[in-house]
Amino acid sequence: MNIQTTKNDAANALASGVIEQKTLDSKTASLTQKAAKTLHIDGFRKGKVPVSIVRARYGKQIAEDAEQEAIKDFISTAFKELGVKEEDTLGSPMFLKFDRNENGIEVEVRFALRPEFDIAPAKAAVPSFEVPDVNESEIDEQLAKFAKNYGELHDIENRAVQENDIVQIDFEGFVDDKAFEGGKAEGYNLEIGSKAFIPGFEEQLVGMQIGDSKDIFVTFPKDYGAQNLAGKDARFAIKLHSIKERIPAPIDDDLAKKLLPKDEDAILQKLKERVKEQIASDKKAKLYNETLKEKFIENLLQTFSFDLPENIIEQEMDMLFRGEVDSMEREELESLQGKREEIKERREKHKEKAQRNVKLTLIVDALARENKLGISEQELFMRLYNEAMFLRQDPKTLLEYYQQGGFLPALQMAMLEDKVLTFLLEKSIDKE
Repeated sequence: MNIQTTKNDAANALASGVIEQKTLDSKTASLTQKAAKTLHIDGFRKGKVPVSIVRARYGKQIAEDAEQEAIKDFISTAFKELGVKEEDTLGSPMFLKFDRNENGIEVEVRFALRPEFDIAPAKAAVPSFEVPDVNESEIDEQLAKFAKNYGELHDIENRAVQENDIVQIDFEGFVDDKAFEGGKAEGYNLEIGSKAFIPGFEEQLVGMQIGDSKDIFVTFPKDYGAQNLAGKDARFAIKLHSIKERIPAPIDDDLAKKLLPKDEDAILQKLKERVKEQIASDKKAKLYNETLKEKFIENLLQTFSFDLPENIIEQEMDMLFRGEVDSMEREELESLQGKREEIKERREKHKEKAQRNVKLTLIVDALARENKLGISEQELFMRLYNEAMFLRQDPKTLLEYYQQGGFLPALQMAMLEDKVLTFLLEKSIDKE
């Protein structure tokens, strides 16, 4: 096989040559003979099917199979010439040239190689930070919320509605003096201050007495979900039936037992410790998501310098450009049709971001392998399940959407990125 190979840099290699026609003919003949011995065709005994019959019925498929075998041999030979193993490559080979002619097939293939680099400098890229403290007032505040949630409701008859009361009301909404769909309810329980209703609604109930009727006036937010109501002024006719006040439960061992039902030795002190741990965890998660993650990523990108695989960058550019196209309005999309140069330019604008994404992915992958970290199938599906619950969607439908769109690898990589960065941040805390 006539083949020439070149290693452009640590991440890119080329192989070019000709898959000769005699090689294709030989493989076609071999596959045809094999098929003649294994095919079941009515009227012929197994192993006795004439080659001419096989060619007539399956010639095109066999020729395609022979071509695929020859391509595999070409790539295998290229790996040997380059001195690389298949596991050292990333993604699929990219064919820059594939021209069939009377002499065979002229081929030029580009391979993406996994660049090797020392990951030790990643330790220095961890941004400096202080672990957030948890003070007693924060613990007390959380315990007070628990006590309120587990408190008992008491009827109030001798005073007006106050903040945090739970009222039972009838209401009907009108826009331009016309009742609108979904704007009416009877016997509705509402906690004042919960912000469950649009701004201004709950505040205007404060001061009402049991049995009172009242009109309140509000304006729907401009980004309200129902477009027919967004930004509109509305009047609500209110009838107040009852007022209840929640008396907080005592903050004691009994409350701890309710909140830690699986802990036989639950006491208030243990509940305080759990609350402190949860607050600390929430603070660290907030610090990570709002500050540390982006800073850590930028530090890693600046710390490392290595060759990037062009094939993977091209694939990333394709994905980013598809995302841009998917977000286009119909008119904009139609205006691009047939404008190859403009399409090419718009795709090229994603190159810098694609290079950044690929570089970060390679760094994270190297760190994950070094620290033996990964994302299991169970973790992946649990993430999808939680996302489905948040979006109020069927988990199976969401999974199918990710599978059909080819989004699972990207999700898995994003999860791995979070796991690796969090692991290194936690590791830096342990050493302090």
